[in-house]
Amino acid sequence: MRDLIVKINTDPAVVGNGGANQQTTNRSRLLTVDNSVGSINTNRRATRDVGLSLTVRSLREDDALSTDDGSDSGTAGTPTSQTAGYWPDLEVLDPDHPILERFQANLTQLLDEEDQQLTLKILEAEEKRKCILREKKKISAGLDEMKRLNERSRVSLRKEKEALEVEKVKRLQVERDVLPDRKQQFESLQRLLKDAESSDALFEKDLETGRKKMAVIRQRLEEQQQQLAQARGQLDQGHRQRDSNQAHKLLQDVVINQLLSDVEAAEWKRNQMENTLLDEEQLTAGLRDAIRGAHAEIAAINTEKIRLNQSWQSSLLALQKNNEALAAVHQSIRNEEARRDEINRCWSIGEKEANELASKRTNIQFELGRLERKITNLETQSQTREAQKSSNDQRNRHLESIIRSREEELQTLIREAELLNKSESDALDRLQTQRCKNKTLEAAILDQVYRSVACDQEAQAIYRHIRQMEEASTELDFEIAKAESRNGRALLERDDLEKELLEKTKELEEKEAQVAAREGQMKRLETEFNEQQKLLERKEMHLVKQKTTLDELRATLEENQARTEEERVLRVLQEQLDQVRQTTDSLQRQWSDAEQQLLQVAMTRDVQSVEEEKLRQEIAVWEEKKKRLLREVTGLKQTQLQCKRSIHGWREYLQQLDARLAQQTANKESLERHNQHFQRQWQIHLEEPERKVHRVREEILQLRSQKSNLEISICDLNKVIVLWTGKLADIREAQSYYQAERSDAGSLALLQAEKHRLQVQEVQLRKDQELLNHQLQKAVLGRSVLNTKADIKTGVGHKTRIVKEPVDSNAWHKILSKEIAKRRKEVLKLKQSITERKAVNAELTAQRDSLRDSLEMDRNRLEQLDHDIAEAVVTKRRAISTLVGHQKWWRFYDQLKYGTYRRKHGADSLAEAESRARQKIIQLTKVADKLACEYPHLEAQLNEIRDSLN
Repeated sequence: MRDLIVKINTDPAVVGNGGANQQTTNRSRLLTVDNSVGSINTNRRATRDVGLSLTVRSLREDDALSTDDGSDSGTAGTPTSQTAGYWPDLEVLDPDHPILERFQANLTQLLDEEDQQLTLKILEAEEKRKCILREKKKISAGLDEMKRLNERSRVSLRKEKEALEVEKVKRLQVERDVLPDRKQQFESLQRLLKDAESSDALFEKDLETGRKKMAVIRQRLEEQQQQLAQARGQLDQGHRQRDSNQAHKLLQDVVINQLLSDVEAAEWKRNQMENTLLDEEQLTAGLRDAIRGAHAEIAAINTEKIRLNQSWQSSLLALQKNNEALAAVHQSIRNEEARRDEINRCWSIGEKEANELASKRTNIQFELGRLERKITNLETQSQTREAQKSSNDQRNRHLESIIRSREEELQTLIREAELLNKSESDALDRLQTQRCKNKTLEAAILDQVYRSVACDQEAQAIYRHIRQMEEASTELDFEIAKAESRNGRALLERDDLEKELLEKTKELEEKEAQVAAREGQMKRLETEFNEQQKLLERKEMHLVKQKTTLDELRATLEENQARTEEERVLRVLQEQLDQVRQTTDSLQRQWSDAEQQLLQVAMTRDVQSVEEEKLRQEIAVWEEKKKRLLREVTGLKQTQLQCKRSIHGWREYLQQLDARLAQQTANKESLERHNQHFQRQWQIHLEEPERKVHRVREEILQLRSQKSNLEISICDLNKVIVLWTGKLADIREAQSYYQAERSDAGSLALLQAEKHRLQVQEVQLRKDQELLNHQLQKAVLGRSVLNTKADIKTGVGHKTRIVKEPVDSNAWHKILSKEIAKRRKEVLKLKQSITERKAVNAELTAQRDSLRDSLEMDRNRLEQLDHDIAEAVVTKRRAISTLVGHQKWWRFYDQLKYGTYRRKHGADSLAEAESRARQKIIQLTKVADKLACEYPHLEAQLNEIRDSLN
């Protein structure tokens, strides 16, 4: 509420510019608010009144402050609102005031929020109550089930108690019938007890020796387990090294694939170079034909020049003939210039092709260097592998020493086992002697048939305990399977140590032989343990018989304590019986210890069998991988030989290219020489007529014409110089571009120097050629001036003469500019083609990389799928085993729930007990027959015993 009051006090609408329209809107809003507020509870109204009183106080204070400052209080529609420092009560306040409207809106918002919170709390409480009710229902259902189970258990307990009472009654009746016979047998039993005590002492000594030997065997088994753990650690290290080697192998596979791709690219480039060389040979043939034609034309021109000189000397007055000759000369000059342009174009094309060949040669040399580096890397990797092999040999030697020590220990164990066999044979002899003594006791044990039922019950309890132990062993097997599945990944990782374990096959074979020897030893130990177990069972049966006899004697002694005079003897017998019981308890404990030892031995045997199977599987896998690696090594050697052969071929090909380049340079030099010779002859042939003409003509006109021509030539030369500077800049950029791509600067330095020298000579020749052309133009202009003057003097008309106009400097400039533009266009086209080829190469490289990546992804996916399949198989086996276990448990719980388990197992146990009792009765009857044959004075007693048994 405080926050709401503060909002209202700080709201700028409190001091608003009220008016008639605002009042009407406020009234309409207040009407709607009043209608909505009418439905609110009385508690809300109380809070609203409190809030209104508080807001009125705050508004009075605000109004007082505003009047003190000199500001208007606004038109609120009340008659008392214009007075300064005064606010009316709620009764006097206008209901259409905007303060009340805002205050009511805020109150409604707060109340709605409180209602929402309360409704949410109520819903949460209802949900909690429903959950509690459900839990109560579940608990009540569980309690009902527990009550039913308790009732069923009570009924079964009552039935068992009744059966036990019936058995007690039968037992008492039997004991009452047997008491007189036992008094007679008491004296004989005292003697037999002494003999049994002596035999028990001997047995205790034998047991103590057996215990000591078992302790020694346990210690040795523990030592063997420690050694096995050490061997496993070494195997783990070998697996890790195998993982690293496999990673190196994958890297080498990648390098080999790259080398193969490079070789394919080099072959492709070689084919392209061969095609280009064929094209170049065709071009060179065409150039040679063109050069021959040019030589023929030059010879014809020379003959024509000679003829012209003769005609010029013979008759200077025959101007018509001279003009015709000059026209023919002009035509021949033009043809020569055209042919010269064609020769220059062909020359430029040859230079470009030579540059391309040089760039290709540099690329090929760079690739050859890269291949040689890769070969060196492979050689270093092979050296590292050899070092790893040497380290593996050392480890194998260490393992062989460990195996030898274990073989010696096994031999010692075999000797001890032989000693145990001897001791067991001695114990068997003693037992045979004691059997002869115990035949007399079997007659006294015939009456203890009914007591065997209790022994059977105890045996059933023991069997139940054994079943529980078996269930616990199954649970341990499940846990072991889980651990094995967890270690599945480690095993998969260990499989990668193939390369290091290739050389360990011999050691593993030796280990297999050792394992076979251990199996034989374990079998011997098992036989020994079985024999000991049989001995202990016999001792236990003897002790049980003695217990039964002692219990009978105790009962008889307790009954006859008051009647007979042999109380002292009975006390002695009781003490003896206590001693015998103590011995029997100790024997039972020894029996339980022996069982535990047997279980441990069986567990160790199972673990060793599993490890042996794993080792055999690993051996098979290692052999397969060894073969595969040998194949890969042979393939790598073959690829290495192929690479060396390809490198030799490329080197020969480069030598051929060098020879071809030398031939082309020689041809170029010869062409340059011919050009120079032709230019010199041309100059010689043109200088003679010009000198004769200049001698005849006036020197003033010649000087003026020379001056004008020189000015024109200077302008043209400046333009040509600008053009050639641009062209030289383009050439230098191209050279820098090609030099950036080149890596081997040793073998190409001389070629670049020669190329630069040839380019400089070419530039100089072109400049000389241009100067000659300008001089020719000047001579032609001077000659045309002289002809015009001669015509004027002689009076011959211009129309009758057939004279072609000379070529102006502007025309030559246009021609040169056109040629330069054409060459620039050709250069641009070549650059575009180069860029396009680079783009195509980049696209091809990208496609190659993408294909390699896709292949690697597919390989990784296949490996992942194999791993997932293996895990799925393992999980499937686990699920099947867990389902079987759960089904067994559910059946057991269902049988317990419906009471069928006890009935079923109770009936089974009773049937088994009956069958055992019948077998014992048959055995006892046989023993009684034997005793009757041996001891005829006991026939009456034996007949009574037979009748009681029947």
